[in-house]
Amino acid sequence: MLTMFDLPVKTAVQRRDATEYRKSLVNLGFAMVQLSVYSKYLPTAAQSTRLLRLITYNIPAGGAVRVYRLSDTQWHGSTVFFGDIEIEPEKEPPQLFLF
Repeated sequence: MLTMFDLPVKTAVQRRDATEYRKSLVNLGFAMVQLSVYSKYLPTAAQSTRLLRLITYNIPAGGAVRVYRLSDTQWHGSTVFFGDIEIEPEKEPPQLFLF
């Protein structure tokens, strides 16, 4: 799941709300890709439906948020560059096995 947002930060209250929104994403298990782009790996579609409700619940007034649900194939088909160096996108985390 990829979440991108543009939040107003003109006043102290808006900056506080934007910071709280970022913290809420981290608390939900998201990792920062860029300042306003966060991602989280979810092994099932059902988990993304529940998470989507939590993400939208905390959107600050005047904020614009886009959430993309990507398959493993779509994520791994992306191209990532750092400067002029191309790197492979991150792999999904290993599944937890209980014996």
